[in-house]
Amino acid sequence: MHRHPTRLTQALTAAGLLCASLATQPVFAQAITLEQLAKKLETVERQNAELLQKVQRLEGEQNKQATQVQQQAQAVQKVQETATATAVAATTRSAEEPATVISGYGEIGYSRPSKSAKDAFVDVSRAVLGIHHRFDSKTRVNAEFEWEHAITS
Repeated sequence: MHRHPTRLTQALTAAGLLCASLATQPVFAQAITLEQLAKKLETVERQNAELLQKVQRLEGEQNKQATQVQQQAQAVQKVQETATATAVAATTRSAEEPATVISGYGEIGYSRPSKSAKDAFVDVSRAVLGIHHRFDSKTRVNAEFEWEHAITS
């Protein structure tokens, strides 16, 4: 009967071969010189400086974008406040003024690259149509219909 070597036998054989090969090589054959170490350190420092510049540039761009988003949000908030004030004023008018008022506001983004007109698009970020009706001094209805991100290409 022929026996196949077990995993333990294979592992012991491999370990023995490894030890034998290490015994024939000098221990410090792979030692690095100070000059080689200094060159590697300079390379790492240069790469670190380049990465630091890149991080600072990206942080600057991110801060600029955050500022733009905040300014746009404030502009939208002002438009909403104006529309709300208009709606409230429309429902609190005197008896001789119209009982029904229609109002609206919105935001539309349009982009048409100068070198690629076929990539033009319109994004209706927000469109609001308001209908306000005063039935009498105690009863009124304020309704708004809102659409967001209606995209056409």
